Formats: sequence, C-alpha cells, structure tokens
Amino acid sequence: ASSALCLCLLTGCNREELPETGKYNVSVQLDTKVLDAEGEPVNSIVIYAFTGVSSGNSNLVGYLYSKEVNPEGIFPMTLTEGGAVDFYVILNPNSNCFDIISNDETVVNIGANPIADITPTAIRAWKIRYSNNAPEDFYKWELPMSNLDGTAYGNRRFNIVNRRGWQTVPISVTRAASKVEVWFRSDGDSGNTYWGINKLTSSDPVKASGLFVETTDHIDNGESRKEVTIQSNWYYGNTEFPDNADASHYYSEDNFDRIYEYYILPNTLGGNTSGDVGQSSDRENHTTLEVHYYHKGYTNFNRKKLLSLPPYERNSCIKVWCALNSNEDRSFTYTVIDWDETVTNNIPDFS
Repeated sequence: ASSALCLCLLTGCNREELPETGKYNVSVQLDTKVLDAEGEPVNSIVIYAFTGVSSGNSNLVGYLYSKEVNPEGIFPMTLTEGGAVDFYVILNPNSNCFDIISNDETVVNIGANPIADITPTAIRAWKIRYSNNAPEDFYKWELPMSNLDGTAYGNRRFNIVNRRGWQTVPISVTRAASKVEVWFRSDGDSGNTYWGINKLTSSDPVKASGLFVETTDHIDNGESRKEVTIQSNWYYGNTEFPDNADASHYYSEDNFDRIYEYYILPNTLGGNTSGDVGQSSDRENHTTLEVHYYHKGYTNFNRKKLLSLPPYERNSCIKVWCALNSNEDRSFTYTVIDWDETVTNNIPDFS
C-alpha cells in the first residue's frame, strides 16, 4: 500500500494540470464594457507584452493574436520572463473602416506572427486613419480600441511574479475614435406637409490620430478635407412627439428621434460653446456637419445649416439636435459627452 501511495504521489495522481513550469502564465482580463456595447462589433485582438520598457532595453516576452474575441474577455498568455511587464492591447487591429499606420504613414499589418523587431516606442507612435473600404452601414464598422496610461484599471505595467498559477492582468481599453449622433424633431406636421432633412454632409480636417496617445494630425494647407455625404435623397418627417415637452429635459430621446450616427476621428479644435461657426478661415481645422433641410408644402423652401462641431477627444459622443418645429422656430444645438454616458440637462440653442 505504501509503495502504491508513493507511486501515486510521484506521478501526480488525480491532480489538476499545472501551467508550464519555468514560464510566467497570465490571464489578460478585459473590461467587458466595450465587449457588451450594442452595435459595436469586436472581431479581433492583439496583445504585446514587454519587459525592460522603463530602462529603454525592451524585450518582447509575450504575443497573442486572435480573430475571435470571447464575450468574457479572457485571454491566457505564457510569458518568457516575469517582473515589470508592459502590456499593449488593441481590439479590432485589422478594422474594416480604419487603418493602423506607423510613424511613416505605412499600414501596419498585424497577424499571427509578431512584427520583427517590434518595440514599445514604435507601438506608441501608431495612429489610425480612415480606410477607403469602410462599409456604408455604420453598425458594421469595427472601431480600434487600446489601453491608455491611467485607465480605470491603472497603468499598463504589471508586476508578474506567479510561475505556477495563472496571474490575472486586468486591462481597460478605450475607443480610439468618437461618434456623432443626429437627432430630429418636428412638431405640428401632418399629411403631405412636413419638415424633412434630405442630406447630411460631414467635412473632417483630421487625417490621423494617435492609437495609444492623444495626438491629432490635421490636413496641411493645400490638401483637401475629407468630405463625405452621409445621407442623400432622403427625408424624415411626420413624427409625433409630446406637445408639452419637459423643458428641463428637452434635448433627450423622449423628445427627439435619432436618425443617423457615424464614427469620426477625435479633434481638439472646434467651434465655441455658443455654436457659432465663425468665419471660413476659422473653420479650416474644425470638423463640420452641414444639415440640408426643407419643408414640403412651402414652395422652394430649401435651407442648410453649417455646424462647426466643438472640440472633442476620443471616446466622445457628439449629439446634434435638429428641431424643425416651424418656419420661425428652427434650432440646431449640440452636446458632447463621454460615449458611455447620457445627457439629461437642457442645452441652449445655436444663435
């Protein structure tokens, strides 16, 4: 019996499988907030793990690339070294609407094998720009996300010490772009007379923005701005809303309908708080939205309003409220909030 007991102990009888000895085994745990976001596909992930970043002698000790992202956001990795390890995480690195580019503006190709001689300095210099192959359907866009310094879970640097178990590495990622929502309201229309919006045109002077750092590259003088007709040959009318809207929560989903939304690169330059678009020379570095609207029933009544969007950083949501209530009562205003928050306060109209 004693011989059998010794044999069982030596062979590890009925024990759980241990991680690979001599290695450092970690479980990267993503904040699931972005994974649970409605209408935001997450289809791939890449993780780089480096030691020696603070000393300037970085060494890639772990790499993971997957075309599938599980809903739990858990990714096991085996590192070749422990100690102070910096993790660089990107969701949707191969986006269908944004390209990741290096400092020399060449496209970064991320795949199953790590890029030769990759360094943290090179990764921190990566930027995103619009892809020419972006689908028209907003909800099919894949938005790159990354872990910034000072995020909810702290810095990207973790002390990896566990050789036998799985050490959890909590990572919070942030969207690298922002979003514009267009909301519409029209009162007192019926039958064949109604207010409508027949075109929205976005004009963006930003050609690239930082993936891991807050940098923005504006288009140089002489280069054309990126102009996109978001929607054309289209109207929106005959919408019923409460006649006596709550003034304290006027700009809300209770009193407006969201009619369109799209991704946009961050831009810290913009119009002032009153919404004044200013002179044309002042708009060169502003991201603008032009709203073309009309009234079916008024002969040749076609108007447009050029809105200079305010300054906004990554992960912002710009809500543009278009109230077309009468020929005398037409207003356009905007709010800028964190993408994951809501607005409940009243906002002044454009002058």
